[in-house]
Amino acid sequence: MFDLHPGDYVVMAAAGNNMGGPEIEGEAIGLAPSYSPGVATVADATRIRLGRGTEITADIRLIETRVFSLSGTVVTSSGEPASGGSISVVSRDAALNASFGTGLSGTGTFTLRNLPPGAYELVARPQPSRPPGAPGTGSASVQEFGSVQIDLAADTDHLLIATTTGATVRGEAVFDEPLPPAGRFTITPGPPGPRNFSGVPAVEIAGTQFTLKGVFGPTLLSGNASGGPRSWALKAVLLRGQDVTDEPTPFTSSDSGHLQVVFTSKAPALEGAVTLDDGRPALDATVILFGQDLKTWKPRSSFNRTTVVGKDGKFTVRGLREGRYYAAAVPPDVMAGFGQPTPEFLGALLAAGATAVTVNDGEIRTLDLRVLRFEKP
Repeated sequence: MFDLHPGDYVVMAAAGNNMGGPEIEGEAIGLAPSYSPGVATVADATRIRLGRGTEITADIRLIETRVFSLSGTVVTSSGEPASGGSISVVSRDAALNASFGTGLSGTGTFTLRNLPPGAYELVARPQPSRPPGAPGTGSASVQEFGSVQIDLAADTDHLLIATTTGATVRGEAVFDEPLPPAGRFTITPGPPGPRNFSGVPAVEIAGTQFTLKGVFGPTLLSGNASGGPRSWALKAVLLRGQDVTDEPTPFTSSDSGHLQVVFTSKAPALEGAVTLDDGRPALDATVILFGQDLKTWKPRSSFNRTTVVGKDGKFTVRGLREGRYYAAAVPPDVMAGFGQPTPEFLGALLAAGATAVTVNDGEIRTLDLRVLRFEKP
């Protein structure tokens, strides 16, 4: 593995899965996902510290384990077995982050073999059906999904997975002052994590009302608005008066009429200049904002913002949510290959001297920063 950032690592290896392999007589033995040097859990794994310009060896001895079979049937919302489709097996071990899949038979049955023991989620996606009277071509098909969680520790038969068309949820966009006639807003639903097997809900907008169709499982909502001379920004997503802006929420049809996406024309902004240790403008630095509340230290948080410093050494971040932040300016070598910030990364920024700042509605706050020097975890 090349081009790794300095920091602490755990190394894991997993053998290729042979789910469709032949049935084995007697006790089936396979290979479990294993962590360096040859242990079954992340907690027992050896942490490897990688410094700048160093090379480390991490040998892993794969652990032999009893493997199991898993079979069942997928039934659609009509009560009939699915006529084809697919099923995905997802490890619920966050460190493993593995998934694989197979097809459903024409009668909705499936058989998976040689699975190591562990915590899994099975996600079924039947062959899309067409509503009665729908033409034979086009996009009028109805997609269904269903899932179950299982802790696999023995051969399991007759598992039943029921699928649905998902929930329909109606909500309202709320503005702190009237949106101009030519103004527009969008509502953006998204999955809570990087893996998404159930697709994104469809969104229909009529006036200030919106409808989400095909909502499956926890969903993150965000939105944008534009129109008139003012700059609009998301203020909050409210469900029954509670702020769920950054909370993956399993919306249901009963939430209709209780869901609001609130926009504001008074969103605060932060601006300033970034310099190097010698006082020269840091023309290639990046400014990172993140919330002071540790609960916001997660991917896709509305409190996480980044912006590149301009050619004049200055920066501006608009459309912020009101609240308390930390601000840090980092050099380009730290930002190389940067993705979603992790809690470890944000903790390193804080330890290196990130600056606390509070922004209030309608405020344009000025904050000058000096580039931090540290090793990215």
